[in-house]
Amino acid sequence: MINFFFPHIYRSWIKLKKLDEDMLILYTRIQTLQLQIEGYKNRIGDMDDDFQREKVARNKLQMVKEQEEIYRFINKKQEEL
Repeated sequence: MINFFFPHIYRSWIKLKKLDEDMLILYTRIQTLQLQIEGYKNRIGDMDDDFQREKVARNKLQMVKEQEEIYRFINKKQEEL
């Protein structure tokens, strides 16, 4: 009878240990992301200059104003024939 239950209990215990490890990894990742979000909020709050805010919005967030056209230049190396 014990031989019947032991493998099932052992597999369940291993699954629980794996889930505990996964939860710890996710908890650590959540904390890291929350700190990163707080850092971004602080940086935005520290920007009193509208020019700096616009610069960040354009460069990092790739935002544009309404009715604005963006041109991208692509440099292609010309191959010699």
